[in-house]
Amino acid sequence: MENLLKRVDHLVLAVPDLHQGMEQIFELTGVKPQIGGQHIGRGTWNALLSIGHDAYLELIAPDPKQGTGEAGCWMGVDEIQEPTLIHWAAKVHPIHAVIERAKGQDFSFGKLSAGSRTRMNGQVISWTLTEPVKGEDGGLIPFLIDWEDSDHPAESLPQRCRLIHLEGKHPKPEKINAQIALLNLTMKVNLGNRPQLLASIETPNGVVSLL
Repeated sequence: MENLLKRVDHLVLAVPDLHQGMEQIFELTGVKPQIGGQHIGRGTWNALLSIGHDAYLELIAPDPKQGTGEAGCWMGVDEIQEPTLIHWAAKVHPIHAVIERAKGQDFSFGKLSAGSRTRMNGQVISWTLTEPVKGEDGGLIPFLIDWEDSDHPAESLPQRCRLIHLEGKHPKPEKINAQIALLNLTMKVNLGNRPQLLASIETPNGVVSLL
């Protein structure tokens, strides 16, 4: 688990409304997430809560200033009816080398793309990632992210929460575990009725669970 937690970059918690989701997380953890910024062209915006020095919980919601468009919001966020962990990202550097190694093991990723976000203070941060894709894994197999020369978003957040456990459930856990192992990750996926990501976070209010 220690190896896994060092590799977690962020957890993605989709919420129908960002401000309402921020209040819910504040009540749960005792720490209020901070507005991150907009994902221009993707129909979403976010707020962040540190869960480690270089890891964070991302609350992501439809951005009312952008609208959803015909394709809907990034990662299907506009389809979410209640706060739900829908994905997670593993930190890598350099990302191109990791992708090449994984290709040799017959592992496929989403399209590689560059992204950026303007923080509320006007600072622009940028990254390269493998696009999260909808598949039978249900978000259990992480997408990869490389922050390159940008400061990690968690560094400027209050360090009051800490991720202590991450696991998954899936109807076909053996297959998902084998794919995760190809990334040299140790997250355990157990048998479950549907794909589900579960996280335990140490907070000022005690240990809380998200799923």
